[in-house]
Amino acid sequence: MKKTISIAIAAAVTGFTLIPLPALAVNLTFQGSDEEALLKSQTPINQLLRVEGRAGAPGGADYELGIGLNGAQADLTGQQQLTWIDEQVYNWNLNWNPTTNTGTFSVDGIAGDISYTFDGSTGPDKFNAFSILAKSRTETGKVDPNTQIEVSVDQIAINDGNGLQNITVVDNSSGTAVPVSDPLSVQATSPNANGQTLNKRFYFLENLVDEITRITGRFTMNWDRDNGATNPQENSARSRVDFQITLFDPPVSPSQSQSVPEPSSTMAILAFAATGAFFTSKGKKLKNKQASKKS
Repeated sequence: MKKTISIAIAAAVTGFTLIPLPALAVNLTFQGSDEEALLKSQTPINQLLRVEGRAGAPGGADYELGIGLNGAQADLTGQQQLTWIDEQVYNWNLNWNPTTNTGTFSVDGIAGDISYTFDGSTGPDKFNAFSILAKSRTETGKVDPNTQIEVSVDQIAINDGNGLQNITVVDNSSGTAVPVSDPLSVQATSPNANGQTLNKRFYFLENLVDEITRITGRFTMNWDRDNGATNPQENSARSRVDFQITLFDPPVSPSQSQSVPEPSSTMAILAFAATGAFFTSKGKKLKNKQASKKS
């Protein structure tokens, strides 16, 4: 399954010269896959909402996309139907309103959206961490072996006014910066015998003072049609094949009590300032020349 990500390049125009600047990027730390250990080490940590995509059922008998504090559970606040097509890539978008604590999820090609509002009176409510999960469970008559689901995160916007940006990841265990050449993604493939494959990954903003305002990505499902496998949706597999995107607010350490501007943002400001100074200088010279001609 091919995965691509675009590379954004900032540039400032000075006269007729293009000066490339470092690409803007949102820095994340990879926090591992052990949910129990993570939640114990990050106390208190608040779950803000969960988006869940599932195999569902045919003919509108069940929903395939759900949102709520716990995803596709009894307390969900929004649901949508989706017709799964083998190997089709669906582009998704999740907007977060920091003022109202409302997350709104939409998928390209599907009319409307679904949303959930977190009750900020219950605890911390800043969206600065997330997890992505993929699960596929083989079950006779429901899900055939080698049925795969995948979800990815491509770009993130934070509250710095720079819009969607690419992602740089630092492995929290090694401290080594790893530029992202493929989107952050997890996938799960159902095993040959009855059983389940589940993969989950946690990511935090490097600076937890910042807040995520938008996150985009893709999801896809495929099944082994060449060997007679059927669409799990047709078998009413529901959550046996599933992806989840969960938003969190972990505690902020004292060292992160102040937000520092990104170097790339500072460079961009300086470049544009230099550009303005250049044109101002040119304008003054032009006026002086015109004045000397008149005299």
